This record gives sequence, C-alpha cells and structure tokens, in this order.
Amino acid sequence: KRRLKKDTPGFDAVVGNPPYVKVQTMPEEIKDYFREKYSTASGKFDLYIPFTEKANQIVGPGKNFSYIMPSKFTETQSGKNLRKFFLNLATLKQYVDFSDYQVFEDVITYTCVFVAQRNTPKDDNEIDYKKIYDRADLEKGEFNKIRYKLLDEDTWNLSKYGSELYEISKELKSSEETVDLDTVFKHISKGIDPGGSTDIFVVDEERAQNLEEELVKPVIPGDSISKYNIESDQYIIFPYRKDSGEYVVIPEDELEGTEVYNYLKDYEEKLKDRDYVLDAGKRWYELWNERQPKNQEVEKLVICNMSKENRFAYDKKSRNTLHTTYSLVPESPEADIAYLNGILSSKLLTAIFSIQSTTVKGGYYRYNRMYLKDLPITTKDHSKEQVSNLVEKISKEKSELNSINLNIPDYLGNYSDGETLGDLYTPTEGLSERILSDTTVDRNNLRIGNVGFEEESGQIILKASARYKPENEEEFETDRWGYTETEMVPAMKFTGLSEMEKTLVKEFTKLAVDEAGGFSNFRENATKSKSIIDRLEELTLPKLEDVETGLKKYLEEKERAEKLEEEIKETDHKIDAIVFDLYDLTEEEVKTVLDSLDTPEDEKEDILEKFREVN
Repeated sequence: KRRLKKDTPGFDAVVGNPPYVKVQTMPEEIKDYFREKYSTASGKFDLYIPFTEKANQIVGPGKNFSYIMPSKFTETQSGKNLRKFFLNLATLKQYVDFSDYQVFEDVITYTCVFVAQRNTPKDDNEIDYKKIYDRADLEKGEFNKIRYKLLDEDTWNLSKYGSELYEISKELKSSEETVDLDTVFKHISKGIDPGGSTDIFVVDEERAQNLEEELVKPVIPGDSISKYNIESDQYIIFPYRKDSGEYVVIPEDELEGTEVYNYLKDYEEKLKDRDYVLDAGKRWYELWNERQPKNQEVEKLVICNMSKENRFAYDKKSRNTLHTTYSLVPESPEADIAYLNGILSSKLLTAIFSIQSTTVKGGYYRYNRMYLKDLPITTKDHSKEQVSNLVEKISKEKSELNSINLNIPDYLGNYSDGETLGDLYTPTEGLSERILSDTTVDRNNLRIGNVGFEEESGQIILKASARYKPENEEEFETDRWGYTETEMVPAMKFTGLSEMEKTLVKEFTKLAVDEAGGFSNFRENATKSKSIIDRLEELTLPKLEDVETGLKKYLEEKERAEKLEEEIKETDHKIDAIVFDLYDLTEEEVKTVLDSLDTPEDEKEDILEKFREVN
C-alpha cells in the first residue's frame, strides 16, 4: 500500500456493489444518521443512494468510481437528490442499462453499471450509454452519446435522450400552445388500498348481492380498463359512512350483526396480521387507505397503473377505483372529459409518455402523477367536438364488442366424438426434422406452445410453437418458469374439407389446446414416447352434424365482432390523425412518432392517409 500525500487524498478508484436496502426496513436512528450525513438520502431512499455519495467522498479528485446498483434512481422521486448529485458533484462517464435484462437470478431488480468521476460536470460532457436487452449485447462495443446538458433533476429516460422523438417532445412541451397536464387536472392519484388484503375486500357481483348495499361499492381495478372502455363487475367492502362530506369508519359495535361484519370476521386473524394498519390507529377491519369521495366519486379519467400504452377511459358513473388504478379529476367542472380522453389515449401522447416513464419487465410503463404531470396538453380546440364525438363512438363500439359471447363451448351443446386430427391431416414437408416431432428425450419439459391456422389454395395449414426448458438458459430468452418458446412452424395440412369442416378444425383445435389436460383427448405435454405431433393427432373433434347449428351461430357472432373491431380501429386512427394535426406535427414527425411505437405498416399508412385528409 502506498501512502497518499495530504494534498491528494482519496483512493485511485472505488468499485462496488452497494447494499440494496429500503429505508422502511431501517431503525429510525439509522435513517436519521444517513439523512444528516448525506445530502442524497431523502424521502424513502434506498441504502445504495448514500453509498454512491460515499464513493465520491473517498475517491481522489478526478478519479473514477463504479457501481452495479438499481437503476430506478433515474426515475423515482426518492432518486431526485442522487440525480442532483450527478449534476453538481460527480460526472457520469459511462452508463450500462440492464433495466430490460435481469442480471441476478431469482431477484427482480432492474440494475445499471456506471462509471463516474469526482469532478463538477460541464455542459459539453457526454455519457457513453448502452442498453442491454440480452446477453449478446454485452459483447457489443457500441455506445450512444448523451449530452450532459440534456439532464436535469426531473426523470431521466436515458435510452430516449437525443432521439428525434425526444426533440419533438421537447418542442411540444416548450410551445406556447400547450400546458402541463397537472394544470388541466386538479387531482391525480391512485385508488383505494386494502392493505395487502385485496382478495378479502374485493368481491364479485354475486357475493356483493348478499352483502348490505350501503357497505359495498362498485370499484374499478386497473385490469378492468382498456382504451376508452371499463368493464368491471367488482365491488369493494367499505365499512365507512359519510360525515360532513368525508368518510369516517363505522364503529365495530354498530357494524356487528351485518353480513359484511360476519364476512370480515371469518378473516379477522389474517386482517389483524397487518401490523402497519393497526399501528396507524386503524381498526382491524379497515382498509389501509379508503380515499375520500371528492377524489373518487366524481366523473374522471382512469388508467391502470401499469400498461404498455396510454389506455385511458372515461368513468361516467363516478365509481371508486382500486390502488392499481390512477384517477385524473379535471380542474374545471366544464371540462370535456371525452375530448381529454382522446388526446391522452392518442399515439402521440403515448409516445411522449414513453420518454418520461420508467418501464418494467415485459415493456410495461408505470403510470403515476410523477410521470403524468407534465404531459403537454394542447390549448387548441378547433377539433374538440369532433374528437369528443369519436371517443363516445369508440366507447359504445367497445361496450358492444365486449357484450358479444365468443366462448365457443356455449354454442356447441352436447355432442358425440367424431374424427381425430390424425384422421384428417397430412404432414407438412420437413415435419420429421422439426421440434414438434421431438420427445422429452430430446428436450426437457417439452410441450405445445400456441397454435394458429393459415389458409392457402383451399387448404388449411396448422402451425404450432413448442415450449421447453433449455439446458443452458443463458443462451435463450426464457420466462419466469425457465421455459423458452419457438417460433410457429407449419405442422399439419388439411385438404378437401368443406367450409364448415374447416371452421370446426380451426376453432375446436384452438379450444382444445387452450383447455388441454385431457380435454377431447388432448394433452399439452410431450413424453419420452410421444411428441407434440402425436398429441395433436389424438385430438378428437365433435361430430359435425351434432354441432353444425351452434357453429353457424358462433360464426355469425364472430363475424359481427370482427366487423366491430375494424370499426374501432378505423375510429382510433381518425382520433390519432386529428391529434397529430392539433399539435401541428409535420408528416415526417408523424412518421417518427409512429415508428417509435413500432406501429405496423398497414396501420401506419392508414393513419398517415387520414392525417393528410385533416391537415
């Protein structure tokens, strides 16, 4: 070890993997210590945050330090002081982003590896940035350059900085013809939080009908929301009553004797295990956060707290929402909520939101006030009535679509067994060389994935994928159970079938594969002696004459649903085109936005054509 001179104190380098410990798990005296000693430790900080500041303190001036640690500091409120730290006291030199690739097995932590230097950043500094999607990306040497002057204390979405989409977003936000979303909506918050007991407090309609009407409320869970539509039959048990416009808990002695109390009493032990609820002075049968009516029981926009796109919906029924849902209550009682629904659900606002929100595994964006508050809302309203009418139209179309029953077993009734797929098909060329002909001797845990059909020259072709557990998981993209799935490959050809026979083969095969478990003699898993093809051959169809009448009814409903889906897509594209025009985008900018969302070519061309018509 060499002795450091007093005028050059500090290590030549610091490298580490700091502890990932949430502040909530620390004793109060430890929290206070970190908050007093480290400027980065504020709010609900994680321990890796002050450890980053410590690395900068102990490394020598102008020297580097590097950590592997969670990347969420770039996007969360608790990471704001660390972002300020990297703007004033240390310069990020390199940043490798693992937010779409799990580094640690069995732990869902989105990480990064950075190299920083102890000095004051300058505007002309650049960060070498690389996004890692799979293991192969680690071997590639290409880094993107991010200009330091693009960074501020707000959320960092490093993968988007400097892109054409980022420049479009920046221009729209600085325009005099837009305002921030939080000036249009006075309240943005999530809904009722049962406190880890959603399965107890949230019940279906059948259960709710057996409980006191005044003690249950219709509720909107996040997964009941689609773009422009809400389909929920869920209710939440609500042991509160209004007092001067606010909700107060009903005392236990008053609640006793009700069906709701008897129901909750069955779960008393489990509900009392919620120490944090009791420590907060609440009763054992209370919700963790009941929310107040002024922010819930009003007309508003709602969205799931995690989604792959902006799928806002208009809640006209003033229902309560669940903690998986965010509500946006307009500032003005005269606000046209349907119009705002169209603006916010458009592809343009989806693309802008993608820049400022954090993503989690699977490509889902997080929706909360932090990421929503500064979305640019246009003040131009010459197309307000048109957008509003189109939103009302698409909402009705979606409700009608959701009312159509496409559950094929409901149409088939009782039937006798008919022919098997093995009786009807001929193998596609090269089938014996494909994975569908393998057994578990060849692949671990081999089973069918999905099936689909193509029609070609009067014949139908069954295509299928396979799932299995690869011996070396690191070389494959796998799901959380360790399975990888192949592409769909042609397997069976069916020729000489009538139109009704084709329909029976296509629809019933998909049903049987979904059901599996021996339904119609089909099992999804291969064995040492049976391949996926062997399993498909055993799949037994109903006798056509037994199900033909029901099958015709099913096809009529399916055709009606497909027609509605086309109408919905047409209306959606019209809204997108009008919104692009409202924000004064050029055709090239529209293409940039659509390309950033990986919009299919046929949809892209349709939207562009409609944009030219309104522009």
